[in-house]
Amino acid sequence: MKITQVEVLHIHEIATDGHKGQRPIIVRIDTDEGIYGLGEVGLAYGSAGRAAYGIIQDLAKHIIGKDPFNIESIWETLYKETFWGQGGGAVIFGGISGIDIALWDIKGKALGVPVYQLLGGKTREKIRTYASQIQLGWSSQRVPAAHPEEYAANARAIVDAGYDALKVDIIMFDDKGKNLGRLEGPIPHSIVRQARARVEAIRNEVGPDVDIIIENHARTDITSSIQLARAIEEFNIFYYEEINTPLNPELHKLAKEKITIPIASGERIYTRWGFLPFLTNRSLDVVQPDLGTSGG
Repeated sequence: MKITQVEVLHIHEIATDGHKGQRPIIVRIDTDEGIYGLGEVGLAYGSAGRAAYGIIQDLAKHIIGKDPFNIESIWETLYKETFWGQGGGAVIFGGISGIDIALWDIKGKALGVPVYQLLGGKTREKIRTYASQIQLGWSSQRVPAAHPEEYAANARAIVDAGYDALKVDIIMFDDKGKNLGRLEGPIPHSIVRQARARVEAIRNEVGPDVDIIIENHARTDITSSIQLARAIEEFNIFYYEEINTPLNPELHKLAKEKITIPIASGERIYTRWGFLPFLTNRSLDVVQPDLGTSGG
C-alpha cells in the first residue's frame, strides 16, 4: 500500500449569534488500495488556521509514495527532515498531528479493527465528561454570562442535562458581558470579588457533589493566578486550568508551591519533550495533551 494523495480542507467559518465560529482543518490521505484516512489539525480557533492549511501542503510532499503503515518512520521524517520540525510549535506539530491521525485511521480500516485495539486495547468501558465553557451559556445561542445568577442558571441547566462536572472561565467577561482581556500582575479586587461571587453562585446552585473546573485560558500570569486561586479555593475546585503561559515551566512550579487547587495544562504544550519539564518538576496535576496539536 502506498500514499497517493494528501488533501487538506479548511472548513468555512459558521458564525453563531454574532460570534465567530471555528474553522476545522481536515486532512485526508488516500492510498493506491482505495483506503483513505482522516485527521484533524487542532487549530480551528485562534489565529493559526491559514498556517495550518499551509503546513499540510508543505508536509504532504514528504509522505507521497510512502507506506502508510510505517507511521513511526513517517513521524520521524516529518520531525527531522523538515528543518523546522525540531523547532516545534503549534503549526508544525498541528500538521504532524493531522497526518499522524489520518495514518492511524488508514491502518485501522485496513486491518478491520478500531484504532484503540492497535494502541493496546481498552482500559475502561466508559469515561466521564464535563460541560465546558458555561460562561458562554448552555443553549443553541452563545450569550456571555455577566452576573452570578446567570452563572448559577447555566450550571443548573447542565446538571439538569445529566452532567456532574462543569468547566467555566470566571474572568472572561466583566459585569456587562464584555471581554476583560488579559489580567496580568495584581488585579483589582473588584474583579477578584466578582469572580469569587460567580463561583460561589455556581457552588450554591449545584451543591457539593458537582465538580467545578476553573479555566483561565492563560490570560492570567503567576501573580494574578495565585491571587484568584486564593479567592476561590474554599469552593472545592476540581482543578485549575491554564493559569499562565506554558512556555516557562518554572513558573508553574512556583505556582504549585502557592496554590492548593490541582493545576492542569496541556492545550499549548507539544510532544513528549514539551511535557517533560512539567512531569519532572511535578508542577501539573492534570496533563491535557491535545491530539490535534501535540504530535498525533
